[in-house]
Amino acid sequence: MSNNFFLQACRVCGYQFDNFYPWGENGKVPSFSYCPCCFTEFGFDDLNIEIIKKRRSEWISGGYLWYEPQKKPINWEPEVQLKNISSEFI
Repeated sequence: MSNNFFLQACRVCGYQFDNFYPWGENGKVPSFSYCPCCFTEFGFDDLNIEIIKKRRSEWISGGYLWYEPQKKPINWEPEVQLKNISSEFI
């Protein structure tokens, strides 16, 4: 997978965006928008690996709840989505 693939995914839950970069195309400028899946605020809830791991753990233990359930894909599998996260944020 290209690095661009990972730049378009939420660092917490791995939600993959089509035409949006949560941290900009260079991966360094946060958008301060929210993930429709886990409600992570990009630039606040994913600033460092400790926060990311805590948010991911809370999301998983909370039952993988969707913030915007209307955007949840049919036949969605959270374990598959989590594979979209770049290894530097695992």
